[in-house]
Amino acid sequence: MDQASGPESAGEGPPLGKYANNSAVPGQDVKRAESLRLREALWEWSSIERVRKCGQVPCTHSMPVREVAGGFRLGGLCRCQSIWVCPVCAPERRGLRREEIRLAVELHIAGGGGVNFGTATVPHGIGDRLKGSYSVVAKAWNAVSSDYSVKAFRKAHGWWGFCRTCEVTYGQNGWHPHLHWLDFWDGALTVAESAEYRKVVYRAWSRSVVRQGFREPTERRGVVVVPVRDTDISDYLTKMSPGSAAHELTSLSTKQARNFGLTPFDILGLLRDRREAPWVGLWREYEQGTHGRRMFGASPHLFDRIGLSDEDPEVVEVGRVVARISSDDWGRLRFFFGGVKGAQILIERAAVNGQIGVNECMRVLMGGAPLVELSDELGPEQLVLGPGDDGGMF
Repeated sequence: MDQASGPESAGEGPPLGKYANNSAVPGQDVKRAESLRLREALWEWSSIERVRKCGQVPCTHSMPVREVAGGFRLGGLCRCQSIWVCPVCAPERRGLRREEIRLAVELHIAGGGGVNFGTATVPHGIGDRLKGSYSVVAKAWNAVSSDYSVKAFRKAHGWWGFCRTCEVTYGQNGWHPHLHWLDFWDGALTVAESAEYRKVVYRAWSRSVVRQGFREPTERRGVVVVPVRDTDISDYLTKMSPGSAAHELTSLSTKQARNFGLTPFDILGLLRDRREAPWVGLWREYEQGTHGRRMFGASPHLFDRIGLSDEDPEVVEVGRVVARISSDDWGRLRFFFGGVKGAQILIERAAVNGQIGVNECMRVLMGGAPLVELSDELGPEQLVLGPGDDGGMF
């Protein structure tokens, strides 16, 4: 494995942990405002058209502001639904999938079944391109699934199938794509059976990696297989809970990223803040290396058997509508009043005061003087209107 340093090792290191989904708390979601600001950076830097439109271009004439989980969300804007590159859509979609997987694992274990969590990686160097190393990971997993010894073990132990995902981080040794998966069994494997299963998977995995021109993964770190238990423990080197397993399968970063490298959204944050090489090139490489790839996958019929949908969940707008703005006003703001960067954050904050608050926010964004004194602590009925103001936009 190359020990050459990546860009983060030159000079001042990057502020690890500052950006999206780089928290030590399970179920990590970046704060809403930071997600929106990161997405705004994609309007300028993304190479994918639908991502550049996400949160910027209206898709309906009347844009609702909804109350969601104690906060407010502006709807009626195009959503890219990108599970790889969008800091707003990706955490929401992955969060939905995480809850589905957690419930499926819990129900399977409660019904007497067994589940194992696995992770696999390949040696990589600073000169390896993401598109190539990602392909090595994908082909190695296909080799595992078709290996005679793996298939024989699975058949002998009542294997139901797998669901898997791929995760990407960046560190001193370059791009680090790695695979996570869950195996479902008729019953829980013993410690000895889990160890045997890890060995047959490792042999198939490492042979494929070497055939593709990469160095052989170490037996200790190349493949890890551990049982999923119904107790809450997060150290997957021993065992893990259904919630931890679902989180590892769907999160945007893991312990490796938090301690030793950058998640993709860390790179996006550095690109937004510094607007310079190498962050521009790294982000573009990440977009191109993951574009068109499906993040989640499963063996045939497994999702039906454990009660999951084959399709990745899409984010839909739900919640009580507390205010509305028109797409015409959004268009005026976008093209004639300095653009819409930061506007969604302010509109969602102003929605605590209902339609009046949103109207006043739009008025100020378009250069007008505020006619209503707003406070986060006040409701619409407590606001003092300016002389002659009826709460309208103009």
